[in-house]
Amino acid sequence: MDSFQTPDVERLDNWMEIVSLLYWLLWVAKDEAQAKPSSNKWQKYDKRYKKRVEYGLPVSPSEVQRQMESIILSFEQEPFLPKLQIKSRGRKEGDIQDKRERHKVVWKGKKAKKKRA
Repeated sequence: MDSFQTPDVERLDNWMEIVSLLYWLLWVAKDEAQAKPSSNKWQKYDKRYKKRVEYGLPVSPSEVQRQMESIILSFEQEPFLPKLQIKSRGRKEGDIQDKRERHKVVWKGKKAKKKRA
């Protein structure tokens, strides 16, 4: 989120708005995130990690970012599921449709030659 570069002020303003929304999302999700080491085994032996867990300090934004997928997947899924659609019954047996009206085919004619004055 911090490596965007542009000479246009408008694009920079848009990027700053997106980054601020993302940081707000991380701040809101920090209560749901849990202090746990990521896939790296050395992190559970890290002194800073042990002290943070021992004193009950909040998780860092990078830890929240790593856990965002599991946080989002924990939402209720029902609003996102596809809705059941009732299929129509179709035509009844024995229904006859009217024949379509046949139209005369109009062919493109040759262009008329221009008369010179």
